[in-house]
Amino acid sequence: MKPLYKYSLLAAGIIISFKLAVFFTKSQLSTFGIYSGLLSLSLLFFPVWLAIRDKKAIQGGYISLRQAVKAGLGIAIVSGILVALFTILYFQFIDHDTVKMVQEKNREFMINEKKSESDIVQAEENIRNFYSPFNQGFGVFTCVFISGLILSII
Repeated sequence: MKPLYKYSLLAAGIIISFKLAVFFTKSQLSTFGIYSGLLSLSLLFFPVWLAIRDKKAIQGGYISLRQAVKAGLGIAIVSGILVALFTILYFQFIDHDTVKMVQEKNREFMINEKKSESDIVQAEENIRNFYSPFNQGFGVFTCVFISGLILSII
C-alpha cells in the first residue's frame, strides 16, 4: 500500500475512533466530548511525521520543506475527505442525540437569561443548521486540512 494511503487511513482512523468513543460513551457534551476533536487533531502529528520520515528515507535522508509540506498535505487531504464522509454519515444516520442535547441546554440557558420565545426558536434553528451533516463534514475537512498543513510545516 502506498504510504499516502496508509498514513491517511491511520490519520482518519484516529479521528473516527475518537468520534465513536465519544458517541458510545454518551459524552458528547462532557469535557472529553468537547475537547476530543482537538485531541484527535493533535494526534495527526504521528501519521504526518511518519509520512515525512518515510519520504525522507526514500530520498536518502534529505527532504526539502516543500516536499515535507507536500507529503503532509497529501495526508491531510485524503484523511480529511475520509473523515468528512464519515462525519456526514455519522450525523445523518448514527448520532441524532447531539443536536437535541445542545438545543435542550441552550433552551435552558436562554430561559434563564429571559430571552423571548422567538429568540429561542431562532437559536434552535441555528443549532440545527450548524449540526447539519454537510456543515459538519465541511468543517471537519477544513480542520483536518489546516491541521495537516500546520503539522507538516512544523
